[in-house]
Amino acid sequence: MKLDVLDTKINLFIEIDKSKLNIKEDETSRLILKTDITEDNKISSIIVIDFNKKYTSFIQKNNFKDKVLFIEGDYAILKNKKEMPYVNIKVTKIINNKKKDVVRTDKVRNNLIKEFKKADLKALEEKYQKFCIDEEIKELIEVLKETTLLKEKTKLKNREIYLKELQVAILKREIILSQPESPKKIKWYENLDNFIDLDTSKIELSNEVFKKGNVNLDLRRLHDETKNNHVVVKKISEDKYELVMGIAAYCRSKILDKTVKALVTDLTRKEFVESLNK
Repeated sequence: MKLDVLDTKINLFIEIDKSKLNIKEDETSRLILKTDITEDNKISSIIVIDFNKKYTSFIQKNNFKDKVLFIEGDYAILKNKKEMPYVNIKVTKIINNKKKDVVRTDKVRNNLIKEFKKADLKALEEKYQKFCIDEEIKELIEVLKETTLLKEKTKLKNREIYLKELQVAILKREIILSQPESPKKIKWYENLDNFIDLDTSKIELSNEVFKKGNVNLDLRRLHDETKNNHVVVKKISEDKYELVMGIAAYCRSKILDKTVKALVTDLTRKEFVESLNK
């Protein structure tokens, strides 16, 4: 005679104590229960219930006070290291309900056995199909509620971050507006006159300051016909001048082989800089 197991699922109704839940490093968990098989408690059995990450998180996040947990899972009979047999259940479904709303499982079981004896499997399945669907819908509604709540929390968090960033931007703007306006920077030669056109071949670089370091030349200005190059020079002979200020302007004019706008002074470089700062 061939023997086929038609259903390897098992259903449990338990009142869970989360303090006895053993959380593993991979975020799964295990609950070990001892149950009495006979009324006189002479025979007992060990049940080991394994929860995956999803159900472990569900248990951790919810309060099960005055509630009953319905568990459905695949079971197997295994042995521990001491060769003691135990029932191992891999949970595939969890539903929780208030204790006062839970139907007595022994009554459901007895009715199910009675109807199984007098009804065919198809009719029995159709009768209990609505009950199963209702439970699935309840579970789906809970999931949707949690998802909606999470989305709303995310929206509020994003809005909170946006408002903080906006407050910071407004504060920065207020600080900038409260500061006194910086004076407009002008070129040293803009408020001076009496410039002469001078050939760069008549200018000598006698000052040591022009014989060291680097010169930064603006190439855009180099080819700008509307810009003039201004220097300060000190006359040292009839046709010779010493450069006091404007090494970049001198170099630009030298490259273009053009005359330079020169201001003739009797001051040294240091004295001329000091006069500008007065």
